[in-house]
Amino acid sequence: MNKKPLKDSSLIGLAEAANKDNTTTIRVLWAVLTVIAVAFMIFHLSSLFVKYRKYSKHADINIGFSDLEFPAVTVCNVNIMRKSMVKHSSKEMQQFVSKLNTKDWIAKAASTSSTTTRTTTTTTTTKAAKNIVKREADTDNTDTGNDGTDTGNDGTDTGNDGTDTGNEGTDTGDDGTDTGDDGTDTGDDGTDTGDDGTDTTYYDTYTANDYNDDYVPSSDYEENPYVDDYVVRQKIVKSFLDSFDDGFDWQQDTYEDLFYKSYSSKSWEAVSNRSTIATLLENFKDIYSNMNITQQKNVSHQVRDMFRQCSFATRTCQNSYKQTTNSDFGNCYTIEDSRYISRQSGPAGGLELILYLENDEYLPLVTSGKGAHVIIHDRNTVPLPEDEGIAISVGQQTMIALKEITISRLGGNYIECKDVDEFYRIYGVRYTRNLCQKMCLLRQIYEKCKCLDTHYNYINVLMRFVNNKTCLTETQVHCMTQIKVSFKGDDDSCDCQNPCSEKVYDAYVSSRYWPNDDMTDVLIQDVCTNKPHICSTLKNKTSAEKRKDFLKLNIYYRDLNYEEINEEPDYDTYQLMSDFGGTIGLWLGFSILSLFEIFQIFVPFLFKLLGRNLP
Repeated sequence: MNKKPLKDSSLIGLAEAANKDNTTTIRVLWAVLTVIAVAFMIFHLSSLFVKYRKYSKHADINIGFSDLEFPAVTVCNVNIMRKSMVKHSSKEMQQFVSKLNTKDWIAKAASTSSTTTRTTTTTTTTKAAKNIVKREADTDNTDTGNDGTDTGNDGTDTGNDGTDTGNEGTDTGDDGTDTGDDGTDTGDDGTDTGDDGTDTTYYDTYTANDYNDDYVPSSDYEENPYVDDYVVRQKIVKSFLDSFDDGFDWQQDTYEDLFYKSYSSKSWEAVSNRSTIATLLENFKDIYSNMNITQQKNVSHQVRDMFRQCSFATRTCQNSYKQTTNSDFGNCYTIEDSRYISRQSGPAGGLELILYLENDEYLPLVTSGKGAHVIIHDRNTVPLPEDEGIAISVGQQTMIALKEITISRLGGNYIECKDVDEFYRIYGVRYTRNLCQKMCLLRQIYEKCKCLDTHYNYINVLMRFVNNKTCLTETQVHCMTQIKVSFKGDDDSCDCQNPCSEKVYDAYVSSRYWPNDDMTDVLIQDVCTNKPHICSTLKNKTSAEKRKDFLKLNIYYRDLNYEEINEEPDYDTYQLMSDFGGTIGLWLGFSILSLFEIFQIFVPFLFKLLGRNLP
């Protein structure tokens, strides 16, 4: 019943194997060749499917030219809180700021140093291979400054020939002497008389075998036994900035340290001590974030004071500011308007800002620099100034030339990406990966610790967390610290992939001296008009001091060319189908129409096995 169709099949191997006109040997040979061809075809097809299932991809880059939407620009003053507004802050903040007296700290450090005992380190000579190492000064027992000791550039005062003669014979420090007339100010012997006639140099010689310190060579050095004889090793002397007594005692600072010691005893955080300045700043941020949001907004810099001029495409901005408040910069202001379209490149087609920074309002130590912080981001996205941005210096005109880049990702099997439209429908802002990770962290704290991390109040509001209870108790702070230290934003619980589509901006930054004296006088008068109570103070400043109160910022497109980066599959479904047809055609001479032949051959055979007749 089915022999005739098989004999007449377009599959030459099957046809020849079923052809009775061929000898048995020929028919067997054709059958064997057909089986071998099928085996190779299966192997070939499997390699195609493996290649397809890798879901590899590449990026296509296209360049276009058109008018461009101007991005959102967020501007922050680097000073978190105004000094004149401390009295309107919380009591805890007022107590904290009252202790920010750098003169007292420096005087205390100087007093402590002057009472310490000096130690002697002598120079020895050995016949073995030697290395010079600058050892750490004993900060508990050694002082090299105010006690009348002359240590020179390297701790040793050497004349041309090891002698130094003075006119009077004595050079007196606070409590020490330096011999002069007797011609014996020793140089090469390593001693220089101070308060007790001992040398205060920290240089010493050692051999590679007898040097005993906490220094641990890297694996590269361990692999080469000769390196240690030639490498000069130095211990970092602990500085005043890392160790001065700030007068505060913060118990909650120990939580993170304790957690690291138990979580990963070999981590850097577990073995190293906290920097005093960094700890001081973190504690200030904690107190600031624990104030209610109204207080935070009121004590920080206000847009009406800071923004002296704002224009886009040479036309005045129309109060299109959005305010966010965070514990790193206080009030930040976002300039964003759907009507901002750049129709020409260069500064004339972009945003221009003149800022008055209110330097006299800066808090000591908490704010150690002067200037602004600028974040350039896509419209309707949340700025995260603590993680991103550009530092802008005072007394300068800073030019930021932009290039727009649009990125489109495949998603799905080609590494998942996040649907930005769905996120926007839920939260009312566009999705970014950094924001998603912040939200995930705050959600874990909210759910596990039953309180809020108020460092990110604006994100808490975004997520509609109605419980305004701040993490303050020992249990809550410990819980929050554990979550922060162990948090990894890329795990499955967060679901924070890259967005399927996003705009990013390459920035090219340049700057120049600004303003000149004439422009400075105009700016001072502008401030005086709105704030007459500080006018006399401003006008009494020097020209250099006046300049440091202002900066100018120009943000614009370098040109109206934009770049599109689109992910494309290396091997898509259409290519797979094409290769599939080519493979079966190569090995069996098979085509789509051959499927109907197979159907014609095997359907009657199937009916015969079932004992039924064809319809």
